[in-house]
Amino acid sequence: MAHPPPVDQDGVTVAEGSLTLVARQPILEVSGRVHAHELLFRGEGDALTGGGERATASVLVSTFLDARLDEVTAGKPVWINVSREFLLRVDPLPFPPARVVLELLEDQFVDALLLDRLATLRLEGYEIALDDFAWTPSAAPLLDLVTHVKLDVRALGIDGFAEHVRMLSGRDLVILAEKVETATEAAAVVSLGAQLLQGFHFARPEAVPGRALSGPRAAAVRSAVTLCASADFDEVERALRSDPALSMRVLRFLNSAAGPTSHEISSIRQALVLVGPRTVAQWAATLLLSDLAEHRRAALAAALLKASLCEQLAAPAREEGFVVGLLSALEGLLGVPAEEVLGDLPIAEGVRHAVLRGTGPLGAVLSTATRIAEGAGAQTPAEAAALRNALVWADGALPPREPVGIRPAARGG
Repeated sequence: MAHPPPVDQDGVTVAEGSLTLVARQPILEVSGRVHAHELLFRGEGDALTGGGERATASVLVSTFLDARLDEVTAGKPVWINVSREFLLRVDPLPFPPARVVLELLEDQFVDALLLDRLATLRLEGYEIALDDFAWTPSAAPLLDLVTHVKLDVRALGIDGFAEHVRMLSGRDLVILAEKVETATEAAAVVSLGAQLLQGFHFARPEAVPGRALSGPRAAAVRSAVTLCASADFDEVERALRSDPALSMRVLRFLNSAAGPTSHEISSIRQALVLVGPRTVAQWAATLLLSDLAEHRRAALAAALLKASLCEQLAAPAREEGFVVGLLSALEGLLGVPAEEVLGDLPIAEGVRHAVLRGTGPLGAVLSTATRIAEGAGAQTPAEAAALRNALVWADGALPPREPVGIRPAARGG
């Protein structure tokens, strides 16, 4: 359904490009399930931190009204950064309380006006989080009005995190540990009482040596990469026919609610005709990799996002772009050095050089995709469109199962 261009209170049309979604980071439960997504926006409103509040509100209204939000959040709740100015100037807020957590940015001036506004929002059903919380006397009144507190592990350290949890005990607050970057930190903050988790350890795990890439693990990676690299009808069909178990899993996945077609698909050949060899190959590769990263679902989603970004940004060399993005993410996903991941895989030299050295046209594509995927943001309309499409595809490509728990000490599958 089309909507008229948003206008501000003076009747001036607000450009749709004034605010753009540039990044998304998952927020996980301690079980490992994705609980919500934090959305980052950039533009005239600049992440809602001040200035452009009416433009920001108009764009967000449009986003919520035409259901585009679900496309980039897979139906999960969203956390959105808000400033004091935004909350005081925009009333009513342009999104329903059941869909969002309002994340009040740090260093906001706290006075009676802000406290009254937060109290009203709580009565309206909104949940509110304090971003980068650090204890100060002036922050104490906020704790009676919010539902979530984000504690920065990088800034506080584990000892500081523990002290803040102690100070917050006895309050009905959800503690979120943010900027968790290592397995040790993940285990520590969970033991101290963190209920939600966010950080590169889950969405962009650190690359450290893990289990050797040999035997079945090496075979799975080889099969995944070979399928995506060719995307040729006959070669994909031949590869899947040689692996009946994988063929059955692909068919079940394509016939599931997450599948890309409403047709009942009964054979690999039918799948190749209906959805195309590249789609079938990518879904088969995702199933293979999900076996290697079954307890790192957020990391797998991040790997698929980067692969899809590279695929779109590398057009018309889409197959090579997808493979470059996928291979670049496997080092962190599997805990194996990139040189070992690539090994003697049958890939083009341009792909190999892009992943290992960042050189050539594909290296430039990978650099751009990495910048977008890791939060620095889309800087052009084409990049913003690629990000949006990649988010939709990556969510849909995840196999319909959830991990049973985070195993911080386990590396590589």
